[in-house]
Amino acid sequence: ETIAPLSQLVGLVDVYDALVTSRYGRPAITPPQAIRQIYKLGLAGQFHKTQVEHMIQCLGVYPIGSLVELSTGERAVVVSTKPELSVKPSLKIICDAKGHPYPSPLLIDLSEPGEGPSRSILRDLDPHQEECGIETYLAGP
Repeated sequence: ETIAPLSQLVGLVDVYDALVTSRYGRPAITPPQAIRQIYKLGLAGQFHKTQVEHMIQCLGVYPIGSLVELSTGERAVVVSTKPELSVKPSLKIICDAKGHPYPSPLLIDLSEPGEGPSRSILRDLDPHQEECGIETYLAGP
């Protein structure tokens, strides 16, 4: 409580950055894994619960750039989030259920009802293990 709120916020952001960045020989973890760890730190009292909740609202449960597996078996990259619907982001679906890349990514918003199969996020994936260059899917439409 003796640490200024802004300093606490900087510390929270620094921990997130340290978790998602490879440092000192430790491999990076995925953004959703980092969010879960920070949430646990907030529950343990290491960070103010309110600041942790605001961070999760801003970044989403699946932050932009997260690689996820869908209920259909497809792979997708999170391209935008809505604070009020953090588990239903907008995605670019990049691979079919067999791992074959689509010629052109399919942009969908999980918060909107759509045609075709019903989709939800099953789990996050590690882009390095999946050998997926997500950066190419984040630029442009």
